[in-house]
Amino acid sequence: MQCSTVLRWPFGEIAQGFDFLYRQWLPASSWTLRAGPHFERYGDDFDPRDPNAILEIGLPVNAKASGT
Repeated sequence: MQCSTVLRWPFGEIAQGFDFLYRQWLPASSWTLRAGPHFERYGDDFDPRDPNAILEIGLPVNAKASGT
């Protein structure tokens, strides 16, 4: 199954958000990274001057094969 995982994260800590996804969440999850665009999504009310503004970080993933 192909899909994307999406994490909501504060803009001022975007590097930590990607680090969390790649180093903690992905290895512990039942998903594997697949080819495809990684993305950041900013809502209509997003203010880049606000480090607490929430954005979405997305990674393309596939379900791990059973037994892996």
